[in-house]
Amino acid sequence: MQVLSDIAKFEKNQIYTDGVFCMLLQVDIPNVDTLYLCYNNEDIQWNGHLWQNFPVEIGENSQTQDSSIPTIEIKICNITRELAGFVEDTKGANNGKITVYIINTKNLTSTTPEIEERWMIQKAHSDQEWITFTVGPDYSPNSKMPQERYLKNGCRFCYKSVRCGYIGTVTTCNHTLTDCRKHGNSKRFGGFPGIDQGGVYE
Repeated sequence: MQVLSDIAKFEKNQIYTDGVFCMLLQVDIPNVDTLYLCYNNEDIQWNGHLWQNFPVEIGENSQTQDSSIPTIEIKICNITRELAGFVEDTKGANNGKITVYIINTKNLTSTTPEIEERWMIQKAHSDQEWITFTVGPDYSPNSKMPQERYLKNGCRFCYKSVRCGYIGTVTTCNHTLTDCRKHGNSKRFGGFPGIDQGGVYE
């Protein structure tokens, strides 16, 4: 869970303040220089970059009941046609990424945003007013999470690797705790003996 900074909490609770929460968009399109945009009436200098004020809109998160991957639409103004060429040259900016930051203008010296969301561009289309990016999570919800298995009696380290740490003369290992004890190396065992009997956790 993301927690607001002390400065942001103070500003949020003020009856009146000249500081604002501002949305920044970092658009990374393959083979194109990174774009730094801000939804504001003036440019903002933050985290070593100049974020240019630009009209943008973020739609609502769309979710269905059929277990499909949630998506959201991010619109960037296309009246000047500045960004249309980037989208056309990269065939829809597929596999590009958009990172949304929320910062408080009273806390611009901090490089940590108040909120950060990362999205992968799935498709894009443009008209005379907007370039509309349909984005989803920057990871696959169908991927194996976590990427390693947690085994009670199976060591995940490569034999004689740095993590294994064995430097003896025995040339083989079957990656069990029993064999690790025979090697006198059980302190470096890469399994999880504390898992319940018969348990395999992924």
